[in-house]
Formats: sequence, C-alpha cells, structure tokens
Amino acid sequence: MIPGLRARNPLKPSGTSEEQVVQGARHTVDTIDSASRGDAAAFMVLYYAKARAVSAYLAPVAPDEHDRERRLRRVFLRAWQQLPSLERPEEFDLWLLRLADDEVRGSQELHTTAGTPAHPVVGELFILPRRLREVLALRYFFGLGREQAARAFAVEVAQIEEWQRHGLETLATATSRSRLRRAA
Repeated sequence: MIPGLRARNPLKPSGTSEEQVVQGARHTVDTIDSASRGDAAAFMVLYYAKARAVSAYLAPVAPDEHDRERRLRRVFLRAWQQLPSLERPEEFDLWLLRLADDEVRGSQELHTTAGTPAHPVVGELFILPRRLREVLALRYFFGLGREQAARAFAVEVAQIEEWQRHGLETLATATSRSRLRRAA
C-alpha cells in the first residue's frame, strides 16, 4: 500500500448498520434521478457530497485554491449539463470522476514544456491504464467501498480487488523509479 492512501467508505461510518447504508444508497439514487430531471436543489446535494473528492483529484494540477475552484465549477457545470444522459445512477461517481479526469488531462499544468510530468504524483497516476486509475480514484479520492466500485463498473468485487492491487503495485513501482531518478 502507498503510504498515506487509505480507502474509506463515507457511506458507512463506524456503527452504521447495513440497512442504513442501503437506505443512504437509495437516497443517493433518488437524488441523482431528481437532479437528472433538472432539480437544482438535488444537484446541489450531489455537489456538496462530491465536491471535496473532485477538488482533491484536481489538486495536483491546480494547487492554487482559486484555480482549483474554477476547475471544480467547470467539472460540475459539465455534470449539470450532461447528467440527463447518465443511464445508470450507480455509475454517478465513476461518471463524475471521468469528467474530472478530462479536466486534469486537458490541463496545461499536467506536463512541462519538455513533456515530462509537472507534478510527480500526477505523472505516476497517469501512467496507469484508465481502468486502474479510475478504480484507485474511486477508492481513495471518492471513498467508495469495493462493492460500490463493483456496482459502478458493473463487475464482480473480485475484479475490483484485482484492478486495485494491480494499480497500487504499478503505482508503487513507478514511485520507486521516480525516486531513484531524482536521487541520481
């Protein structure tokens, strides 16, 4: 495991029953459905629930708070505009991550003029194939559990565990290589 990365599940705080988690997930699906039909108040609930995760994902290319807020607004504006096209509410976090990912990948700050990553963590994260990067981001930025991530990708939990393991191993290897290059 990479130091400092811990998966968390904000939908299941300690002491929460499985029934309460299911009720919370149902509420989230209802909120997504309402927002996709143009309910601005429902969309604001989603914004406040997800803005911190998206902001953290944007942070490496937008360390300035004002720039990060501008990018966050762009991501959520696209989300508001495109939400009616989301077919499965279970995919909302993955879909929103992809919008944030597009914002990061389109960033001029992602690469220096020499074509090398301007921020080592971003460069290492973006060497991963998209699916591995998405699994790690959903687990570590968005705080989804394995079961929630599996539902978002419509795969078995074992597949999520495999993608997460492979992504973390690849990221750890890249981090080690990066440290060695900087030390040389």
